[in-house]
Amino acid sequence: LGYCEGNNIGLKQVDSEYCIILNPDTEVEPNWINEFLREYKNHGEGLYQPKLLVTSDKTRINSGGNMMNIFGFGYSIGKGKKDSEEFNKFKLINYASGACLFTSKKILDKIGFFDPYLFAYHDDLELGWRAAELGIKSFYAPSIIVYHTESFSFKWSPKKFYLLERN
Repeated sequence: LGYCEGNNIGLKQVDSEYCIILNPDTEVEPNWINEFLREYKNHGEGLYQPKLLVTSDKTRINSGGNMMNIFGFGYSIGKGKKDSEEFNKFKLINYASGACLFTSKKILDKIGFFDPYLFAYHDDLELGWRAAELGIKSFYAPSIIVYHTESFSFKWSPKKFYLLERN
């Protein structure tokens, strides 16, 4: 079904105030959910992402927040850099990473779910774009640590390149 439709099926079943989307190729730190709730209560409604570190080298950044350039292309702040104080500041970002995304069910109902046409890749950018159009902010919350194994499902395959370029 792909990342988008698979998540949509699960999200439609949510009977809770909050939602977390978490990739299967992640590891979480203890108390991570309580940290998301604390940040949400401190900063209000929005889409939240944690500090994402690389699973194979937990000293390296996978994403210190996601941004878009002037042409609408998304990128992860600090990707591949050594983790440092630079990545320890809570901040407003353009969109939250789909590797681990926290929000309320109310916000997801406002935005809508993932676009199933995208299947995988850049789906989080598209969701964040729609959220921003509605005045919904995205935040980077570095007090929450999640480790991410990038390219777990598709590795660096022709299918991955196709989806990245198409989306």
